[in-house]
Amino acid sequence: MKPRTTRAVSLCKHDHTVFILPNCRLLRSDQRTTPIGGICRTLIRTFRQLCLLITRITKPIITDTAIHSRDTKPVEPVPVCVLCLALPSFSSACSLGMWKADPADCGKFRMCVLGRETEFKCPDKTVTNQMMQACVPQGSYMDTCSKTQKTVTGKTSLTSKPDPTKTDKPTTQKTEKPTTPTIPTTSTQAQKVNPFMEMCKASPTAVLPHPQSCAKQVDCSLVMAGMVGVMECPFPTLWSTDTKRCDNPFTVKCGTRWEPKDACEYESNACKHSSHCVPCEIRFPSCKGRADGINAWSGRERTPYFVVCENERLVRQGQCTYDEESHIVFDPIERACVRL
Repeated sequence: MKPRTTRAVSLCKHDHTVFILPNCRLLRSDQRTTPIGGICRTLIRTFRQLCLLITRITKPIITDTAIHSRDTKPVEPVPVCVLCLALPSFSSACSLGMWKADPADCGKFRMCVLGRETEFKCPDKTVTNQMMQACVPQGSYMDTCSKTQKTVTGKTSLTSKPDPTKTDKPTTQKTEKPTTPTIPTTSTQAQKVNPFMEMCKASPTAVLPHPQSCAKQVDCSLVMAGMVGVMECPFPTLWSTDTKRCDNPFTVKCGTRWEPKDACEYESNACKHSSHCVPCEIRFPSCKGRADGINAWSGRERTPYFVVCENERLVRQGQCTYDEESHIVFDPIERACVRL
């Protein structure tokens, strides 16, 4: 038997053509593009669009028309296969790492997958928990969704007497006791416990950057009210001191603040509240130590999955889906989709 070989699969419909998917701009003569690490970098750069060089080229400049230079002769157009990936906008409601419980069904939740909200179902005998961002055992102390549904149905049928007694016990023992004694002690204890009290005294209503993390901000109005007041931006955004909001990580200047790059470096993606949470390393790929451009998904080698990295940041995650009838995987050595 002949040994099994692999060959690269072109994402272009035809060889020696420029194949551009929807939502991709054609390059003009005044937009000089240089292949750096497999990523097209144009003078007009937006975070929503990214061009990937699929075929290897020998010419130093890619354009649809000849470019004249003082020191070089006119460079003829080079036919290159270009795949343009439309990236989700940070201003949209769906951001990477989003987890949203279905308000009408305790067994469903939505996650952001490749810029789109996708619906998932919890396993049997489990329900959603928005705070934990996970499916938890139904009827357990972590089950907050079923309890809210019971209170709603209890309002419609008030004939049963045991229901109000059950709801009164937890409110008097656990809910009210922790909140009432903390109000008079916040003025004396907050200065010792909350390290941001001194920082917020000068601007009690401002939202300030976190002194250590570039992905966090401190809401002084909450700090002065006795709360923690630390908020974290959704991955992959960072807190911008210029725009005063969570913004594009490629435009935010962190200075001396620590700059998280991986999704698992964000506390919101960590599994802290439930043992049923899927580990972050499985849900999100990493670009730490990876070269710019297309790379294999670490832990999913020899599968159709790949990632796009830039400056050790995850720009996009995707999979080879051009030829669905054949067995196509992403080759980590060729850094391209190949047919087995």
